[in-house]
Amino acid sequence: MNVNHYKVIGGMLEKKSNIMKSLILIFWLLFFNHMLYSQIPTGNWRIHPLSHKTIDLAYGNGVVYNAFENAILEYDVASGDKSTWTSVNALSDVSITCVLFDTYSQGLFVGYENGNIDYIKNNKVTNIPAIVLSNVSGLKKVNNFNAYNQKVYCSTGFGIVVID
Repeated sequence: MNVNHYKVIGGMLEKKSNIMKSLILIFWLLFFNHMLYSQIPTGNWRIHPLSHKTIDLAYGNGVVYNAFENAILEYDVASGDKSTWTSVNALSDVSITCVLFDTYSQGLFVGYENGNIDYIKNNKVTNIPAIVLSNVSGLKKVNNFNAYNQKVYCSTGFGIVVID
């Protein structure tokens, strides 16, 4: 018996080897391997919309639009399908303040804190930057939308803007 390969601890013999270290390493690699693949690849985006506080709701054509501060959740009532609109995948801005589904134009209007407006129809976003680019003094925040007589009225901090 080679004394260099054994150690006496509390009256018991224990073999000194790298087997335990190898087992721990294998276990660690197997256990934590899934974490290596759970990360998104470099150059890709992961969307984390702030969804604990609803800013505004709109309904049209069987779809509910739930506006959060930085995203819109679109829920199709008939099919149960959900999709999310954010500045990463479609919207032109952040800090949403209000939404309106216009039954005349069959599109969704999205207002922002800085006065920017998006119009969404058939999954296409059209930006309407007239307020945000104007030289008008006062708050440009889009407070609310109202549809009347085939026009959309946008209330802001400096007055009412008509979108036709």
